[in-house]
Amino acid sequence: MSKLKEKTIQDKALEALKKHYQQQRSINNIYACTEAWTKKEKGGKRADGLICFQTNEGQFYTVSMEAKSHKTLQALTSSVNEDRLGWNSLLAAGSLTLGAAVLCFTLLDLKWWIVLLSAFPLFFLSLVGFIVLFDRLDLNRHRLNSVVEQLKQYPANEQWLVYSKHADNLLATLTSNGRRSHLQTLISLCRQNGFGLMLLSNQKIHLEMEPKPRKGNFLDTYSRAPKIREELNNPLVLETA
Repeated sequence: MSKLKEKTIQDKALEALKKHYQQQRSINNIYACTEAWTKKEKGGKRADGLICFQTNEGQFYTVSMEAKSHKTLQALTSSVNEDRLGWNSLLAAGSLTLGAAVLCFTLLDLKWWIVLLSAFPLFFLSLVGFIVLFDRLDLNRHRLNSVVEQLKQYPANEQWLVYSKHADNLLATLTSNGRRSHLQTLISLCRQNGFGLMLLSNQKIHLEMEPKPRKGNFLDTYSRAPKIREELNNPLVLETA
């Protein structure tokens, strides 16, 4: 299997998404460009692709895209968010200890100092227990994925993550601490965030998962919003950037 370059993935994905929305929405007047920057006050971030068109209601509907290849495989892998895991373990251990202390004090009528002395070992044991439990459960909330966080910086009505089939095969073979594969975690995080997934190979384009549409005007997040509006309002000058 030949390995696609990231620029090739970017261009092929943008063209595929443009055709996808033309067919899905039955419209021809679509603006599509690569390298779309958000405004400085919105973070000044660069999306690999941006698509915009007007709905039947006259709304400017925006679609953003991030493309990755096997060379940026690391961005597709996930790691443990140790800070969040630790904080959630502290909250769980604290809640359990507090609940047990209140029950012992009220129901068993124990003296306060006995309850207090018993609370310390209970807290530390439960803290360790929750850390081990949450780590074994491998919850999405305790996972960090740089490409997911990156895509969040390109607000749109629909957001897509696009990567090569070769990168997909590599992800499927990589396990994280002997638990879910990085591919399983990536798919789960994208589903949780409402991102669409597209895989590209030399011969085929696979729409693995449709994004979850969001309401709102996201076009004004991007610096080229005035140009996009002008070209969409005047189809005779519309061009693909």
